[in-house]
Amino acid sequence: VRVRCRRCGVEVEVDAHLSPVPPVDDVHGADVGAVHVLELHASAAPSAGATTQNTADPSPWNVTIASIDISDYGVAFEDRTTTVPAKLSFAPIALRVTGLATAGAEPAAVDLSIGLEREGRLAVVGKISPRDVSADLAVKLERFALPLVQPYLDTTSGTTLRQGDLSVDLAVRHRGSGDAATTSCEGRVDLAGLDVGTRSGADVLRLDTLALEGLRANLAPLDVKIATIDVRRPGLRFDRRKD
Repeated sequence: VRVRCRRCGVEVEVDAHLSPVPPVDDVHGADVGAVHVLELHASAAPSAGATTQNTADPSPWNVTIASIDISDYGVAFEDRTTTVPAKLSFAPIALRVTGLATAGAEPAAVDLSIGLEREGRLAVVGKISPRDVSADLAVKLERFALPLVQPYLDTTSGTTLRQGDLSVDLAVRHRGSGDAATTSCEGRVDLAGLDVGTRSGADVLRLDTLALEGLRANLAPLDVKIATIDVRRPGLRFDRRKD
């Protein structure tokens, strides 16, 4: 089955298969073909003449998506749970996924690019495998404007993020699911032009750049290592008052 949305440009090809169940008799002796009535009515007592054939469990659905292509798409996000609504636009969005199969041995290829407000951009490229729940991805975030998260800070602190851009360049690896899942990443994190103040207008923290190089992190248990921390032209103001 091939489905294409003319409006958003998504094209999906699905190959689904379900192994048939051998014919069985229902509780009244009538042939019902591929439907296992004895399983559907397990609580009902069979009649004296009822017979049951030995059947194997059907195979699960296998879904194959040849390709998914999305281009020049956009999404507007607004969180109204905060005092001042948090707004963020994702545009343009481009996504290409090829060779995605629930039972396939080969991982699917993923290429995602998202524009994030102003000059921000998120890119995710790599391989994912639904079969063994694994992923190997290169994640790159460029110039995400930190003031966009200010509505969330308003509920927890009295500081104001006046300026600051966050960039991330990481190789992310995930294996398994549930308690056996492992996730790790390595790369670098950069912060540029950070300017933090108070609601009254006083300065709190300023710096030109902050670079975390040689970052290695593992989750469950949490373990973070940083080879180098490079801070350029930092400025900190600490004001302690009686009240």
